[in-house]
Amino acid sequence: TGKYPSEYILEKKLQKACEYLLTTNKKITTISNELSFSSISTFSKIFKKKYSLAPSKFRKSIKIKGE
Repeated sequence: TGKYPSEYILEKKLQKACEYLLTTNKKITTISNELSFSSISTFSKIFKKKYSLAPSKFRKSIKIKGE
């Protein structure tokens, strides 16, 4: 893949987080815990850096587009 294992794992965790945000009503805290982030703030910071939106805003933006 040309990536460090930690980068690959993080990418997969963020992809799974997107899937959960789009297809479930799980709380963001639950998603963060299930994907083994050290804290909700760490998860939110990394997610926002990757997708330019906080997880809650990402979820809301998708619901608005889908309606």
